[in-house]
Amino acid sequence: MLRIASFDVFDTALVRNYAAPQDLFLELGEELRNYHLIQKEPSYFFSSRICAETRARRKLSHQEATLQQIYDELQTEFSWTDDRMIQAMRMEIHLEENCLAGVPAIREKVLRARNQFDRIYFLSDMYLPSEIIRRILKRELLCLPEDRLLVSCECGLSKHTGSMFEMLIQDINGQPFEWHHIGDNPHSDYRVPRKFGIQATLFEDARLRPRENFLRKISNSKPLLKSKVLGALRQSRLHASADSKNQTRPPIESSINVAGFLIFVYVWWILFCAEEQQIKRLYFVSRDGQILSRVAGVLKESWNLEVDIRYLYGSRQAWHAPGITDLNFSRLSWLFAGKPSPSPAKILQRLGLNRSEASSFFDFARSKGVSIEKIGRDDLLNIIKTDPWGPSILKHATIKRTELESYLSQELFFDGTKSAIVDVGWHGNLQASLSRSLNAMGKDVNLIGFYFGLVQGASTHLNLDMFGFYNNLFGRIFPNEASYIIELFLAADHGTVTGYQQSMNLWQPILKSSRNDLALEWGLEEHQQSVALAASHCAKAFPFHYPQMRDVATLAWDNFFQFFNHPTREEVESWRGFHFASDQEEASVRSLVPKFDWWEATRATFVNRHRPEGYWIQGAKAIKQSPFIGLYYFLKRGLAIFK
Repeated sequence: MLRIASFDVFDTALVRNYAAPQDLFLELGEELRNYHLIQKEPSYFFSSRICAETRARRKLSHQEATLQQIYDELQTEFSWTDDRMIQAMRMEIHLEENCLAGVPAIREKVLRARNQFDRIYFLSDMYLPSEIIRRILKRELLCLPEDRLLVSCECGLSKHTGSMFEMLIQDINGQPFEWHHIGDNPHSDYRVPRKFGIQATLFEDARLRPRENFLRKISNSKPLLKSKVLGALRQSRLHASADSKNQTRPPIESSINVAGFLIFVYVWWILFCAEEQQIKRLYFVSRDGQILSRVAGVLKESWNLEVDIRYLYGSRQAWHAPGITDLNFSRLSWLFAGKPSPSPAKILQRLGLNRSEASSFFDFARSKGVSIEKIGRDDLLNIIKTDPWGPSILKHATIKRTELESYLSQELFFDGTKSAIVDVGWHGNLQASLSRSLNAMGKDVNLIGFYFGLVQGASTHLNLDMFGFYNNLFGRIFPNEASYIIELFLAADHGTVTGYQQSMNLWQPILKSSRNDLALEWGLEEHQQSVALAASHCAKAFPFHYPQMRDVATLAWDNFFQFFNHPTREEVESWRGFHFASDQEEASVRSLVPKFDWWEATRATFVNRHRPEGYWIQGAKAIKQSPFIGLYYFLKRGLAIFK
C-alpha cells in the first residue's frame, strides 16, 4: 500500500506576517508609491490588485491565474511600461518571500511524515510560481527536492474543484493507498479530499483567535499597522503553541496578544526615550523589571542598540528603610501604605525592627499603659521616637544604607554613566526613597525613572524626573484599578528583596524566597516565554525608528483596556488562578477575582470597604459571580453621563 502525506501550503505550512493575506497589497501599495510606480493611495492599489486578480480568473473560466496574468491587468490600469510592470511584479514577489514563515507545528508533522509515509506532496491553489514557493518551503525547512509541489496556476488544476486530487490519484495507477491531507480550508482541504477517500485533518491554528479578532475590530488605527501587529502576534502564538509544555495554563493567547504586545511597546518607548535623552544604561528594578529586562535584551539584539541593560535587585522594603535620616514621619507615607492599613507589627517591620525588637517594643508600650490592640498612629509614632527605639531605627537605617551603597557601587551605579531606573509605577515612592538614600550617602545622582503609569498623587514628588508611559501617551493619570493586572503580567520567579549581604566578595540580594512557587505552579515560565516571543516577532515587524510608534502604542493600550473591561470567562478563570501578594511583606496572597459567592461579590462590587485591593470587578462580571454586577455598571455609566 502506498502511503501519502499532503500539506496545503498557505495558512498551513506557511503563514504571512499580516492579519489577512491580501493585506500585503497595502504594504506593496506604499512601496510602489515610494518608487513612483503609482501616484494614488495604497488603499487604491489594494482594491485594484484584488480586482485585477478577479478579472484575470474570469478570463480563465474561474481557474487560478498566474501572477503574470494578474499584472497584465494592472499594467493596463496603471499604464506601466513592460519594465515598470516587471519591477512592480518583482516587488510583490520580494514582499511575499520576506513575509512568509514556516509554521512550527506543520514542520514537526512533515518531519514525522517522512518516517511514516512514502511520498510527501505540497498542494496550493495559488498564483505565485512554484519555483518561488518551493524556494520558500526549502528555506523554512519544510520541503526536500524529492517532494512533489503542485500549484494550481501552473498545472491548471485545483484543490477547490477536486481536480488536483483526482489527477494525483490517477498518477498512482490504481494502487491501493493510505493518504492523509492537512490544510486550513474547510472545503478545499477537508470536504473535497474526503470525497476521494483521503483522510483529511483541518488545521485551524493559523486562523485569528477570539482575542486577536477583538484587536482587529479596534477601529482607531491604520489598517496596515494593525495587520502587521496581528501578523507578528499570530507568529508568536504559533511558535508558543509548538514550544509550550503547558497547553492550558497560562492563557497563551492573552499572554501574547495582551501582555506581550503591551510590554513590547512599553519597553520600545523606554528605549526610544533613552536614546532621545542620551541615557546609556537602564536599570530594570526587580521584580517587575525581570520580564521587562528580558524583553529589553530581545529588542536590543533585534534592533542592534547600544544601551547597557541591567537587572537591579530592589524593592520598597529594601529601599525605604535606608532612606530614613530622621524620625519626621510626614515624609514616610510608605509606612502606612496598604489596604487594609498595616498593623503596628508591620509598621515596625518596615522600620527595620526584627521580631525580637518588635516584641520588646510592645512590652515597653504596655509598661506605659498603651494598649497594643487599640494603639493609634500618633501614639505609635510618639513611642517610636523615644529611647531606645528612635536611635535603634536610625542606626538600622545607617547600616542598611551602607549595604545598599555597596550593592549599587558593584552595579556601577556611581560610575558617571547617564542612567535611569525602570519600574511598573505607580506613585513613585520607590524612586523617592532611593533618592533620599542617595542624598544621605552624599551621592549627587540625577535619578530618572520610567514607569508604565503614574497614578493620582505621584505628582507630589515634583523634584524627581519621572516619566509615565501611559501619562506621556494620553496626557492623563493612569487608572489605578487596572494596575494590579499589569503587575500580574510582570510577575517574577523570585520573592521580594529584603536587603543585601556580602558573599564571596560579591554583594547579593537577600530574597524573602528564592522561588515564587505559586506563580511558577500557575505557569509563569510559559507566560514569560510568550511575552518574550511576542516582543521578538513585533521587533521584526517594526524598525526601532518607526515613525508611527505612537499609533502602535495607542493600539496596544486600547487592546489592553478592551481585555481589562471585557474579558472572556476563560481568560478570567485562568488569570484568577494566579495568586499574588499585594502587601510589601508578602504576608498573604490572594486572587484578583476571589472565589466569592454571589452575595460576597455583590458586597465587594457596591461597598468599597468590602472590596479587596485590586478587585477585578469586570472579571467577576465575566464569570457571573453576582447577578447584580451588571446593575453596578449600568448605574456607573448613568452617573458618568449625569456628571
